[in-house]
Amino acid sequence: MKIDYRVATLQDAKGIYEVQQATWPKEITSSQNVQNILLSEQHVIIVAAMEKHIVGYISCFATTRQTATYWEHDQLAVHPNFRGKGIGYELITRAYDIGCIKGVDRHRAWIQINNIASQRVFSKHEFHTNIQLYQLFVCKESLSTASATSLHGTLIPVQTLSYSGYWLEGTVSPNDFIAARHILSSHSKHIVGMMIPCHKHELIEAAKNANYQSIDFYHQWWRA
Repeated sequence: MKIDYRVATLQDAKGIYEVQQATWPKEITSSQNVQNILLSEQHVIIVAAMEKHIVGYISCFATTRQTATYWEHDQLAVHPNFRGKGIGYELITRAYDIGCIKGVDRHRAWIQINNIASQRVFSKHEFHTNIQLYQLFVCKESLSTASATSLHGTLIPVQTLSYSGYWLEGTVSPNDFIAARHILSSHSKHIVGMMIPCHKHELIEAAKNANYQSIDFYHQWWRA
């Protein structure tokens, strides 16, 4: 059967949500959240459709810091019944092309260390990584803005298919984990997280002391 690849429309929200749930059944989200993302000018979702049924998708968006803009290859999902057909590869191809058209500086994908399938398909697209291991820490608990402290790192606002929040990046100090929670309370964001290099023991302890929870381990994959 022929598979069509195209940019998603609002009519695809239900199909995208169903693929997401088939891939990550414990993910707490909704088809309404998918619709909100599809309405966002910052986000692009590319779908793989077979006879009008969505069988896979990739969601992407740009993040900007002072030095560069990254095209984030955020969620890549293929329905379990349609894996092994090269769908993921084709989705990444189109996502990469759109990022290049937008003129981003780099393409990035955060991939869990045990997600061998994603590692292989991004590697085929000439994405590269190194031995640097990262541990993801997140917090959903905001603090009162009355005692807010200054932030040394950079908070990057993001809205994904799974959450609306901030990524903490840059030259982060141990106090930034508390400062970010203060900022969380003053904006309509639900979560703040940071990928911490595993050799940064001081930052890991600071995240734990600030009630951030460890989620998993990742590698950072890049392509120019």
